[in-house]
Amino acid sequence: MHAEHGASVVAARSSEYRSARGETHSQNFIKFSAEYLEERAPREFFRSERLVDSWRARPWTSEYVCDDPQSIESFLLTHPALAPVLEEAIPHIRAAFGEVDELRLELTRDPETVDEESCLFILIRTPLAWRQALARLDRLDDAWWLEASRATDGRLCIDVDF
Repeated sequence: MHAEHGASVVAARSSEYRSARGETHSQNFIKFSAEYLEERAPREFFRSERLVDSWRARPWTSEYVCDDPQSIESFLLTHPALAPVLEEAIPHIRAAFGEVDELRLELTRDPETVDEESCLFILIRTPLAWRQALARLDRLDDAWWLEASRATDGRLCIDVDF
């Protein structure tokens, strides 16, 4: 569903909603729009390609590779505090690892949790041997990630990928 269609549904439902409540059109439309977007946003409104394109248009996103940008965009809209951390992570990862082959974003569901929420992973592909890569990951943790991860509510993880 595209954003334009969502707006027309809001407008159509608004007139029905207004008559039931007896409020003015503008008061009712604002209330109903907010209620509609809260209810439908994750499923319909935020799936528009325009919003996915806006995520891709951010300069720092070209540093990451991902197979499903629409799912990533939807997840970032649900967890907006993650986007600044993703941007901030790039120079810290490069400082800790030097040259990397790839920074990959993967959205996964943790089978050890009871909720259905996912976790976004930054997977660092590096030419380093596994012991060196893990030592660099520890360096990243100490220099930046342990503090920065507090803003992610456990929804963003960083690991190496061999």
